[in-house]
Amino acid sequence: LFDSEARRVALCDLLARSFCAVVSEQGLNQAAAGQGWSGPKGGDLQMECPGQKVLERTNVLIYPDFVEARFTVALPAAGRSILGAKARSILIEALPRVISRSLVYSAHDPAKVKEHVDSVEDTETLRGRLEEAGLI
Repeated sequence: LFDSEARRVALCDLLARSFCAVVSEQGLNQAAAGQGWSGPKGGDLQMECPGQKVLERTNVLIYPDFVEARFTVALPAAGRSILGAKARSILIEALPRVISRSLVYSAHDPAKVKEHVDSVEDTETLRGRLEEAGLI
């Protein structure tokens, strides 16, 4: 699926979109609203989510043996104290669920993955032929 640069970028894009969608569906991208200095804050997962264009980014990287996802976790806190039970819930329960639903190949429909990767590859091929056709 990622034997060319365009296909690798497309697959990374798909995984990043999936990660962002799962985080949003589960409401994990919403930080706790503070209630003053000592009120609860944080507790959200954030990743730079792709926009309309498929571009090479560094939020998801694919290697032959593993996938690397780059995101932040704002540890939940009240004042200057970490809320341990809430942090445990995010890191031990919610995060593995997000990963298994977004970054693992078996969580995706193979036909949709292939369609996305093929579409991006076709787009890059067409862009490469514009100049030789005298269109730019």
